[in-house]
Amino acid sequence: MSEFNESNHKVKLLQLQRAFKEGLPEKISDIEFIWRELCERSSPDFTDLHMKVHSLVGAAGTFGASMVSISARKLEVKIKSLINDEIKFDSHAIEQIDYLVLQIHDIADRWEPSSIPYIPEDIKRTKEEIPNWQANVYLVEDDVEIANPMIQYLEEFGYKVFYYRKIVEFEKDYSKNDKAAAILMDMSFDEGIIAGAEAISLLSEKYENFPPVIFISVHDDIQARLAAARAGARRYFVKPIDNQKLLDSLDTLTHRRPDEPYRVLLIDDDKEVLDYYSTSLKNEGMDVLSFTNPLEGYRIIEHFKPELIILDLYMPECSGLDLAKIIRQDDTYSSIPIVFLSAELEVAAQMAAMDLGGDDFLIKPMSAEYFAPSITSRVKRARALNELNTSVKDALRESEYRLIALDQHAIVSMTDTKGKIIFVNERFVNISGYREDELLGKNHRMLKSGKHDSAFYKNMWATISSGKIWSGQICNKAKQSDNYWLEATIVPFLNEKGLPYKYVSVRTDITKIKESEEYARKSELALLEAKKEADRANAAKSNFLSSMSHELRTPINAINGFAQLIKLDCREKEDERKKDNAQEIIKAGNHLLELINDVLDLAKVESEKIDLLIEQVNVLDVMLECISWLHVNIERRKINLSYQFNGKDISFEDLLVMKIMLDVDRKRLKQIILNLLSNAVKYNRDEGSIVFSYESSNDFLKFNIRDTGKGLSDENLEKLFKSFSRLDEEHGDIEGSGIGLVITKKLVELMGGTIGVDSELGAGSIFWVELPTKVN
Repeated sequence: MSEFNESNHKVKLLQLQRAFKEGLPEKISDIEFIWRELCERSSPDFTDLHMKVHSLVGAAGTFGASMVSISARKLEVKIKSLINDEIKFDSHAIEQIDYLVLQIHDIADRWEPSSIPYIPEDIKRTKEEIPNWQANVYLVEDDVEIANPMIQYLEEFGYKVFYYRKIVEFEKDYSKNDKAAAILMDMSFDEGIIAGAEAISLLSEKYENFPPVIFISVHDDIQARLAAARAGARRYFVKPIDNQKLLDSLDTLTHRRPDEPYRVLLIDDDKEVLDYYSTSLKNEGMDVLSFTNPLEGYRIIEHFKPELIILDLYMPECSGLDLAKIIRQDDTYSSIPIVFLSAELEVAAQMAAMDLGGDDFLIKPMSAEYFAPSITSRVKRARALNELNTSVKDALRESEYRLIALDQHAIVSMTDTKGKIIFVNERFVNISGYREDELLGKNHRMLKSGKHDSAFYKNMWATISSGKIWSGQICNKAKQSDNYWLEATIVPFLNEKGLPYKYVSVRTDITKIKESEEYARKSELALLEAKKEADRANAAKSNFLSSMSHELRTPINAINGFAQLIKLDCREKEDERKKDNAQEIIKAGNHLLELINDVLDLAKVESEKIDLLIEQVNVLDVMLECISWLHVNIERRKINLSYQFNGKDISFEDLLVMKIMLDVDRKRLKQIILNLLSNAVKYNRDEGSIVFSYESSNDFLKFNIRDTGKGLSDENLEKLFKSFSRLDEEHGDIEGSGIGLVITKKLVELMGGTIGVDSELGAGSIFWVELPTKVN
């Protein structure tokens, strides 16, 4: 059995930190040399300098040189301002950058490595299957007719099953001998419909190292599943039980078949940072390939078959964005999750990365304590989805053997990939009025009724030819010219390469149902007349929110793109006015894109189509991420940011070590805090202040964001959480859509919380959010 000692991991990380310290002066000197060369040029290109400084920001933070990272971040912001023409390249700018470079030199000289942000404890991890695999399984089921076939099946495959009809017998035996690999527990007994879950909850609290539990039940309602989840269920099967799936789950949960290491491809042009994160993932037992050259990393994908790819955003030969485009061009790699890992704080740049095929964006520096679990959860989910896709493909192939049964109860036909009919059953012949020989070799077009437009058939064909199942209602015409309605499902049969080789259509005659619906529709027309106007308004709103918002993105992106080209062409002094005009176009376009995104978010929350991923989250980690995103604006306006906890002042350093845990959706909590905090910055006065305070209890966490803005009148307070209400800011300098707080309120309420505001005109505002510490 091979073992991995994490003390080796600690030594490796410390060696990497020392190597970074030794190479740090050369990195800074390289930055200074490039800067000196640029100062001698009349039209300097700051791109290479920006990449060097950006790399230093992430690397320094990763290896614990936080002050070097902060100073480098200030230099990066200044260089980006030059790149974006926000400041002029003059003697004043040169003097500021000279000072910042000198400051980084000074801080780096004084920095001595002590410990990197996180080094795991010395433990030993077993990387291979445990040889003394435990085969004992406890089955608690009061129905013998269900239990006996299950026992026979499991014992045929090497499990030893201990069977109990009553909970009390199981509890008594378990207290004497808890050597079980897994427990199969029915949900409902004489003691109650969730008695099984209650028994498992009590036992798991009493005994350590409790085995995994699989619940089996006739109930498929949310209450039963929730009770099982709270009791610690690893799987939930609804009767009748699929014994093969049950066996597969047992094999996985008991580690009878050891899992293969997760395969991760890591690409970052900074060798020290690459080694740091690679070592962290290898310590978790992952199979990691790392490359500093993006093109070399791409070439290995086909052979390595990574389950997750981690990319730096800025790299010299090929940026992370460009590499993501290349990967997404190949359908074979389209399902591989891509995670960007970068020190980039600008939301626009992060969103651009996500739009180009990214699945997540992690910000450097990131400690191994957070990085490794984050990547583990993502690659684990990716593997589960891939296995699910494989199962679906197998099920589709097997469905061919079920056509005989379908033939007795449904209208069935088959076509080749060109749409030519190759099989019809007797029911198809009877309803269509054509003979079998009149149908074979023909196309379904001969049955068109004229009830559907060309777009309907085009969508149907596009769906099935891409290997997807199409379902819907279709009206056909019989040979005798009679129309008939069908509820149809068209299933593409896929070969081993995932390509369709035939299409099977299964239909049900719903002509009488459609006739009844039409009669009912006409009968209710008078009753619906009064509601028609409201329906039109809702339809217009839904159409705008779901269609136009998407359609507007394309022309706006084009406008921004051409405006940027105009701006780049304006090199002479006489073109300054044209350049300013182009910048105004870009600014307006970006604002409109933000408005469109807000409208889409509003559409989601109002339609309640948001799925929450509830997990244990440290609120302070989320708050610190939000502050880092707004760091530049806070510093630019010289706003003082302070913190309180339960009425007492605390320092920023205190926040770094505190933990305030909530059961929430991390992404939506970040959206809530970021919206409130950005408003506190946006509507504040220059050199104002923001106080972030927390009040914690056993049941609720309440956080407040107090600003020193101009405050709100009583009239505006009443309109605050209404859509598209700008509160008299429509003609002001502050941009916004007027729906951010509406979205925030909806998200808070979806997570069982409340939101409110206290404000005094001329004195500022306090926005507060109260969330339950546990999900009920």
